[in-house]
Parts: sequence; structure tokens; C-alpha cells
Amino acid sequence: LAFRDPYGVRPLSIGRRAPVDSDKGWEYAVASEDCTFGPLEMTHLRDVAPGECVIIDQEGNITSEQVSEKSELKPCVFEYIYLARPDSVLNDISVYEYQLAMGTRLARKIQETKWPIDVVVPVPDGSRPACIQISAELGLPYREGL
Repeated sequence: LAFRDPYGVRPLSIGRRAPVDSDKGWEYAVASEDCTFGPLEMTHLRDVAPGECVIIDQEGNITSEQVSEKSELKPCVFEYIYLARPDSVLNDISVYEYQLAMGTRLARKIQETKWPIDVVVPVPDGSRPACIQISAELGLPYREGL
């Protein structure tokens, strides 16, 4: 049983792999990030929709139903900035590409404000892709500081 909240604030995906035992059905896993499936030798099947309830039975049959009267995708921006791994895809958006684009936008803001910046340091650790992009855009050195 898996359920995603009505606004899809947190991501939820289904992965599957062919059965190890040939007389059984598909094997499934549910996780918040699709990068979880690779080490399990699974492929990403699909995201669970906001307000959707998914049931996978012992035979590997999937049934799903929209159980929320009102649902709308409103994901938490912190998933893309701090929480998700860069190799994840959330709601059909590459986290890495999102972070690079965020770095480009922040570099433009820095240029507009003319802040006297000497070096770019990723804090917290999850900001590394954005900081690498800022460094490239501004021609500033990138350093690990903490």
C-alpha cells in the first residue's frame, strides 16, 4: 500500500524488476526517489500521482485509485534544493538540471548586485551543483570550505 499526499508535496515513485523466480510476478518497490531503484536492479515504472492510493498484491498486480477529492501538484521546493540526490528525477524534473539552472539564476543576481565575491563554497553539501554552476558563470574559483 502506498499513498501520496493530495498536493504531492513529497515525491513518490514505483519501481519494478523481472522476477528472480520465473513462476512469480513482477517485483515492486516504492520510494521517494527514483535513484533508489538502480542499486536494486529495478527500473522506474511511474510516479504516484498526488492523492493516489496504490495497492500491490502478493501476485504483483497493481491497482490504484484517486482517493483525494481535490488534488494538485505542489511539490516542496526543498526537495530540489536540499533533500533529493542530484541523480534523481522528481515529477519529471531532473534534480541536477534544476540545481544547475538555479546556479545560473543566482549568478545573474550576483552580477546585478555587484557583490564582491572571491570564492564559491557549497554550504550545505547539497548545494554543490548550483555552486559549481555559479563558479563557472562568474569565473570565480570553486572551493570546498567545510
